[in-house]
Amino acid sequence: MRPYANIGTSSIYEPAYEISFIITNTGKMSGSEVPQLYLTFPAEAQEPPKLLR
Repeated sequence: MRPYANIGTSSIYEPAYEISFIITNTGKMSGSEVPQLYLTFPAEAQEPPKLLR
């Protein structure tokens, strides 16, 4: 994970981080995987504790 924007001066709608990863199928069966990212917001954001993005 690496910073994407200056968090101190950025808008709340600008990306703050860019996250990259690689999924490798090590099994014998072919298939697919859907990565999921759960975020936690500060209380003053008035958002639910967890959101799927």
